Amino acid sequence: MKTFLSALGAGVAKLRLRPLMYTTGTAATAAAIYYYVKRGDGKKTTSDPEVTPEDPVCDQAMEPALVQPIEVPRDQVMGAVRRAEEKIQKLVVSSTKLEDRVKELEELLCEARNECEREREAHFILQSEYDEMKENLMDKKQLLKVSQSEDEKKHQKAVETIAQLEVENSDLKDQVERLQGRVQNMENLLHATEWECDKLVNDFHMEEDEIKKGVIHIMELLKVSLAEDEEKHQKAVETIAQLEVEKSDLKDQVERLRLRVWEMENLLHETYRWSADQMNECEREREAYVILQSEYDEMKENLMDKEQLLKVSQSEDEPKPQKAVETIAQLVMEKADLIDQVERLRLRVWEMENLHHETYRWSADQMNECEREWEAHVILQSEYDELKENLVSSLIQGDNKY
Repeated sequence: MKTFLSALGAGVAKLRLRPLMYTTGTAATAAAIYYYVKRGDGKKTTSDPEVTPEDPVCDQAMEPALVQPIEVPRDQVMGAVRRAEEKIQKLVVSSTKLEDRVKELEELLCEARNECEREREAHFILQSEYDEMKENLMDKKQLLKVSQSEDEKKHQKAVETIAQLEVENSDLKDQVERLQGRVQNMENLLHATEWECDKLVNDFHMEEDEIKKGVIHIMELLKVSLAEDEEKHQKAVETIAQLEVEKSDLKDQVERLRLRVWEMENLLHETYRWSADQMNECEREREAYVILQSEYDEMKENLMDKEQLLKVSQSEDEPKPQKAVETIAQLVMEKADLIDQVERLRLRVWEMENLHHETYRWSADQMNECEREWEAHVILQSEYDELKENLVSSLIQGDNKY
């Protein structure tokens, strides 16, 4: 029994860093104590008040004596049995008190059994989580085979973690099997050595105090560990919420940038179309200017010819000076009109060229602004993708941890 308690104490010392092993060990210990005490209660008779079920810790305290009767000769065992029968007859008066004690112990055993069931369910949950983590790690192992040297290192760490978890699982299974075998041995020894229970009451009280202290210490450690885990979980939740807000803001910025780019593209298309229309109109004005210029040159030549003819006719035909003067005046007016039209056309062409240059410059500015907006959009998109990857990795780490 002392060997069992020492092994349990060593296991508890290691369990500060291994919650899974602690849970399994606690569940197995509670189940073992409940089982052999319950079996001990079923073997009692009303004529044997001395051989009554005591507290599970009392049963644990008597293990050194439980192991000794295996080496005692048969005659000594028979003598001990006769002495036990004499003591039984003397202790009939204490049977009522012991029966009350049995009822109390049964209630405690019921509580221990419920606690054992809860611990077993927790063990099953942890086992399922372990299997799920193992499957996730195997999937990651397949993905990490095609990555570079850094990914291979991470893959090696994952494989080592899997191996460590498998070793821990194997150790837990071995511990459970050893505990079950030890419980079976304790049950067999319990039936053969129940008559020595009255000699171990003092030891029981001492070991009970020690176990209570150990349980209190373990509960304090569990409370501290639980508080730390809750604090880490709260920080993770706050980080995730902050990342969600940033993600929403980035999405809004991306949508606004997309709308801005779309508006700029539409405006640019409208500008190109308007510029093309203005260019076409400018070409038409230029063609009209060329036509008017040719007409002006032709009329100028005609006017020069007419002036020559008028000079000749004036010298030859002196009686018609009034008509020649009128013709000359009319030609001068037409010449002035043509000159005005040519000037207006030149001014129109110059305005159209300036407008074309301004439009081209404005289009270039709009294109540059659009390119800057697009570069900003690309930068924000990359930041959004990076934040998204960080959020996904944080969620994966949170799922693996909790």
